[in-house]
This record gives sequence, C-alpha cells and structure tokens, in this order.
Amino acid sequence: MSDSALACTHCRQPMRPLRLAGHYGQQVDIDLCERCHLVWFDSLESVRLSGLGWLQMLRAMEAAHHVEHLRPEENLGCARCGLQLKTVHNQTAFGRSTARECPKGHGQSQSFNLLLAERGLIRPLLPADLAAVRASGEPFCCVNCGGDVRCAREPECSWCGSAIALLDVARLVRALTPGLVLPGQPERDDEAGVARHLAWPCRGCGAPVDPSRDDACSGCGCAVLAPALGRILPLLDGLEPQLSALGGRLRAQDAPALPVDLMRQRLDALERSRVRVPWQEPPQADQPDLEAPAWRRYLPAAVMLGLLCWMALGRR
Repeated sequence: MSDSALACTHCRQPMRPLRLAGHYGQQVDIDLCERCHLVWFDSLESVRLSGLGWLQMLRAMEAAHHVEHLRPEENLGCARCGLQLKTVHNQTAFGRSTARECPKGHGQSQSFNLLLAERGLIRPLLPADLAAVRASGEPFCCVNCGGDVRCAREPECSWCGSAIALLDVARLVRALTPGLVLPGQPERDDEAGVARHLAWPCRGCGAPVDPSRDDACSGCGCAVLAPALGRILPLLDGLEPQLSALGGRLRAQDAPALPVDLMRQRLDALERSRVRVPWQEPPQADQPDLEAPAWRRYLPAAVMLGLLCWMALGRR
C-alpha cells in the first residue's frame, strides 16, 4: 500500500485505501471513494480477492452509504496518470458489464452496483419484488449509493442514477464461501470445524432459510433477496469467522501456480524460442518486376518511338 492515498477518478479527493484478504494468505490493496461510491482496482486486483476480502469490501461499501453521494461525471481521469478513462464492456457469465479503464492499463474504476453486477451478486428489481419489499416495511436502499428508494417510481435511483436492484443473498453466500454445502451435495465435516449451514430469516414468513443451499423459502416461496447492504451485515458477521478459519489453512507458500503466472511463463518461453525474421516490404503492384527479362523494360519506349516514326512518314 502506498504512503499517499490515490486521488479519486471523479472528485480528485484522496480515496480510502483498503488492505483486503487475498487468496493463499496474500494481501490485496484497493482504493475506495466514499463520496462518489467508486472502487479503483489496479491490474488483476479484483481476481486476487478471496471470499474474506469480498466480505471486507462489502462492509466498506455499506459504511460508504452513510456519506452523501456525489454523482460522477462522464470524463473521469485515471487515478495514476490522470488520462481520461475509456468505457469498456466485458462479457461475463452473468451478462455484459461496464467499467472505466485507463488507456495505459494502470487500472479501472467501477461504481458499487456495476462491480456487484459483474459478479452476479445483484438482480434487477421486478414488480413483485418491489411490492413484497414495500409490504414488509423493510428499509429499501440503493445498492450503489444507499439512498432510500422505497417510493421510487422509476427503475433508476433518483440520487445517483443507478439501476435499482436487490442483493441476491444465496448467490452472494455461495460466492464468498465455496466450501459450504451446495444444493444437491452431501454434507461433510470440515477440518477447521466450520459450520456448514447458515440461518437467514425469510422476509415473507420469517422462517429460517439457509442461503448456502436454498434460493427461496420452502414455506412461502419468497426469494432469498436483501433490499439493502445493511440488511446483510448480520450475515457477514456470521460468515467472517468461518472464512477466517478456512483462510488460515491456506498459506502463500502452499499456493499453486496461478493461471496468470503460468501464462506469463509460457509467453516468455515462446518469446525466447521465437525465430526472428527481418521485416521485408511486400512488392507493390505498380512496381516493375525486377526478375522480368530486360527487353520488357524497353518495350514501352520502343512502341512510342515506332508510333512517332509512323506519324512522321504519314505526313510526307
């Protein structure tokens, strides 16, 4: 982590540096702007985050919801070099995602809701979902800025302009804790004594639901969704000791070769074994063929000379 905090790509104020848990005991440094609700990732930082690291970032996002939102402008600048960021569209397993990327590859900036949507952790708001949330009386907040959207009449948040969405709690739990029992899989004990089931109160009937195994309540059929980041804080509190116990068993020296490192090694080996051929300009169509017989070079001049002689004789 650098001594000086990076400036936000939008408001140019210092961002909050976060040191999060990565895979195999490593640490990952990212930067978060609490006013603009943006996250800045350097190269490959997002893929290096472990489940515990994502849990820590979700807590930081929820804390930023208590800060008044500052809507970003379109001409965002790179946090490293200041160049204008370009909009990129990536295809993921959950659909197309959007990010703002530095032309020099220094990193990318994403809003909270786009970052969560890229991981498939939120789902669009359906009319039935909105009616259920309003009937339950729960707080309904924008996933991006935390603004109250219970009375929203448009599909976008009036505070930040982001699409209104709900957190998919079942998918979130499975993404954070891949070691938990999934639907259709047999139960098994863990060496670290990690609890294999979680309890989530159904917002329809209040019955306990295990989001690691169930997408909806078996009693009333209500989907396992959360209308606000603050709603999942108790669940994150219950998951953190389990993730810490699982992460403690993996050390950096036990980490296998990462696909990115393996790819770089293969590219380096290919570069060393590559036979370099000097570049040659391809022959142009209008250039003379140097391999043609010599008499062909003088054929146009001979034809022209014969034509002139014929014209001179005709005048006599």
